[in-house]
Amino acid sequence: MKGPSIDHNIIEIFNLDARILRTYESIHPFIDRFIHKMKLKVLKSTHHNFRPYGVTIVYILSSSHLVVHTWPENNCLHMDILQCSKRKEYESMRSIIKGIFSGKIHIWRA
Repeated sequence: MKGPSIDHNIIEIFNLDARILRTYESIHPFIDRFIHKMKLKVLKSTHHNFRPYGVTIVYILSSSHLVVHTWPENNCLHMDILQCSKRKEYESMRSIIKGIFSGKIHIWRA
């Protein structure tokens, strides 16, 4: 029995400037660039700003989902991206992320 083609990546970025991680308003321009460069189609999105700071953003994609969590107190961002498609080129995703974020990048494929 063959299941669907799924490309699932977990991305953690460390050593980021805490100021860009505090709120939706400060992080979403960076995430929008990632979405554009990855050629993802967003159907819906929602977010929640935590107090005193930090944000979670959920994007429903035409191909599945992208979830972003920030921890400004740890200078860390976590992204979970699942696409119902063939696996994307790993190094191309890393290159896109490096062009947007200046921190230390870890990517795991599930």
